[in-house]
Amino acid sequence: MLLPYSPPIRFLGSSLLGELSLSEFDPETIIPLARPGTGKTSGFPLATYFQAIKQVIEKGEYEALLGALRTGRGRQVTLKEIKEILIFSEKHGSDYHPARVEVCLSDQVIPLVMNVALTDRGRLVLANEFKVLDQLNRKHTWPYLPQAYLWDEAEVASDQESKLSLPMYLAEWLEGFYEFHLSRDPAAGIQKLVLWDSARPDHYLPGRVADKIYSEIAKILTGYYDLQTFAQIHPWHLAAGDFIARIEGDRVEVRLVAARQYGPLIGPADLPWEEALLFFLLNLSVRIRLDRLDGVGEVAWAEEECLSPALGGFFLALEEKAEQIEFTEYFPQRFRQFLRSLSMEDLEERLAALVGAYDPAAPDLPIIQEHLDRHLEAVFAQRLFNKR
Repeated sequence: MLLPYSPPIRFLGSSLLGELSLSEFDPETIIPLARPGTGKTSGFPLATYFQAIKQVIEKGEYEALLGALRTGRGRQVTLKEIKEILIFSEKHGSDYHPARVEVCLSDQVIPLVMNVALTDRGRLVLANEFKVLDQLNRKHTWPYLPQAYLWDEAEVASDQESKLSLPMYLAEWLEGFYEFHLSRDPAAGIQKLVLWDSARPDHYLPGRVADKIYSEIAKILTGYYDLQTFAQIHPWHLAAGDFIARIEGDRVEVRLVAARQYGPLIGPADLPWEEALLFFLLNLSVRIRLDRLDGVGEVAWAEEECLSPALGGFFLALEEKAEQIEFTEYFPQRFRQFLRSLSMEDLEERLAALVGAYDPAAPDLPIIQEHLDRHLEAVFAQRLFNKR
């Protein structure tokens, strides 16, 4: 009897020397699970990580994978069309560990991502994020979040000779999009955004491109903000690479790859919507200035020039909500009037309350507190709230 066709699967990693196959890795290679600088050395075997992904992909004669390909491509893909599957160890974060999965057909390569949780915290985050992505993508037809195709778990052997369950979900890989982070430009003596695309001939992004990125970040987050329930996507971090961008000439596209939670950060429910939206905006104004130098260095604080395009993106999203009759009539104008009525003292009080609610152990809190007075002045002095 002929055995069912099974496409070959190869495990790869990226290095400065190019692609490496699993056979070229040290057999003892582990994925670090502790944050740098904590002094902890816990890790997970890379080979076991790869095998867990393979186990989920092969399950049910690749039924779930074929379903994801059909959903993502809009056509039926048969198993025999798949010539090879490549699984790349791409990146390892604090909560989960994404692998790029390339499904190689005869005429094209279809990229996907498998997000895998290796820790207890990661398991909680991953399960919730899959639900959030599914919820928001069902509610909206926007392209800003990746499509999540399937959720499954693999059972692998643990150090205690027992079984360990590794949850993971397969999602859309956003081709041509890259992380961007603040970096110091020694020639100009200031911080600038850098796109992590090695093919770009220029290093630092022009100001107009950076402005568009900041505007799109604010527009995306505001678009998903619910004016009635105050629900929003949170937490998000530029330092974690939650936002990515694709730049082609003057065209700039931004996507949000992480949506860990979705719900209100402020209450009670009968709070005036203007106050709730103000706290959302102030939080956005602070968070959008936070990053890590070159993505991995010290906590960085963006120049105040990012605030104006961010506010522009915020109001653009509000105007789109108004066009879709998502809320009460003329609410963007009403919110502008509300902002114009606020004094410096009003903003200072609300900004202090906002920052007072931040996690006191957060590594970025000291730099927020250090720049808070200037941030308040920048917000007010530039009359960002008074723009028509």
